[in-house]
Amino acid sequence: MDSYVAALTTDLRGLRIGVVRDEGYFGYNPATDALAEAALRAFEAAGAELVDPVTEIGAVSHNDEMTVLCHEFKAGLDAYLAGRWTRAKSSGPAGLTRTLVDVIAFNEEHSVERLDVFPQDVLIRAAATDGIDDPTYLAARAANHRITREDGIDAVCLGLRLDALVAPTMSPAWPIDHVTGDNHAGSAWGQAAVAGYPSISLPIGEVQGLPVGLAIWGRAWTEATLIRIASAVEDQLNYRPMPSYRESVGLFT
Repeated sequence: MDSYVAALTTDLRGLRIGVVRDEGYFGYNPATDALAEAALRAFEAAGAELVDPVTEIGAVSHNDEMTVLCHEFKAGLDAYLAGRWTRAKSSGPAGLTRTLVDVIAFNEEHSVERLDVFPQDVLIRAAATDGIDDPTYLAARAANHRITREDGIDAVCLGLRLDALVAPTMSPAWPIDHVTGDNHAGSAWGQAAVAGYPSISLPIGEVQGLPVGLAIWGRAWTEATLIRIASAVEDQLNYRPMPSYRESVGLFT
């Protein structure tokens, strides 16, 4: 904790930060891009050297990513539900689910309440997995790590001598659409998440009253560096979002 507190600073001199311009990292929304471009000037004002553009950072296979997600989701949820059931069985509420399969069955039994909008396809796919010793899972996990670590974040940061990478976190938040589904245009945090590397999403402004962030991510064990960067950029931007509740939000144009 002391090292994290010591990382709070307004000075980024000596740091090299790469602006990732690969497809899928910018271009979610014109207003988001405009806020991100303005925020990049704050990096320079704090003394950082921007390396712009950074490309060829690599993309994760959606199938491998989902394979890992489903295997780990089932293993983690089953462990949580089993522990919850064990702790509650003597004095807790009756009828607690014990496995992911139980959750799916409960949802089916109450389909009018539970499945009118959101289906169970991901839950069903996860329930069909064979555990985290499954060779299919291990191969997908290894491929994900290779693409995002040694061939991705590590290769780019070492090759260009970068201390961190930045791009818009994702598109502005969108209204829920029960007919056509999520209007998800992309995100920058996925690579670090799949790699298991640290990342920060720094609020940089709003689009129609909804927050927009800038993702800052880097190699393993660089948390203190990322906090240093976020602290200095936040100081330059002087943007302090305050939570608020709105009766309605206009549609994005």
